[in-house]
Amino acid sequence: MIRFTGLTPRSRLLLAGVLALLIANLWQWWPRAPRETGAAGALPRAVRDGELQLHGAQAARGRGPQRDLFRPAQAVAARAPVAISAHASVSTGAQGKGNAAGPAKAAPPSPEEMARAEIARIKVIGVVFRKGRYEAYLTHGDMNHIAYEGARIEGRYVVEAIGPDSVRIRDERANVTNEIPVLGR
Repeated sequence: MIRFTGLTPRSRLLLAGVLALLIANLWQWWPRAPRETGAAGALPRAVRDGELQLHGAQAARGRGPQRDLFRPAQAVAARAPVAISAHASVSTGAQGKGNAAGPAKAAPPSPEEMARAEIARIKVIGVVFRKGRYEAYLTHGDMNHIAYEGARIEGRYVVEAIGPDSVRIRDERANVTNEIPVLGR
């Protein structure tokens, strides 16, 4: 018998647990001898190409699946096309007046809206106070910029003010100003 001297009771308990896990693992994964052939414990025979062995409720009933999942379903009968006359009118609600041209189209965005949308694409990654003034790290699309108050970005935008939480930028072409918060705040 192996004697482990100098081990504390806690170390012995830990060693016994490790040995128990090792034995359980070996017992679980040790190769087993093949079972004898019989009705209940028969080894499966080799499956040839084109064969499928069913095990379970469908095999017990002796019938296969009701539909083949690997073949497309039969086409659904197409409906006859409906003829629409050129004089048909569409009701617009309570007034009952027709509008053959369809729904009204939205007005195109104004230059001011487009400029605000373009400024909104500018992201403020961070702001730092260096050499007595704030500097902002900005991204616009694939371009990165380090800007300070009064700086021009891409020849179009002017940084009007930089604070610890946001940057105010003005689009000179459309004369639109927008306050952009630092990401994550």
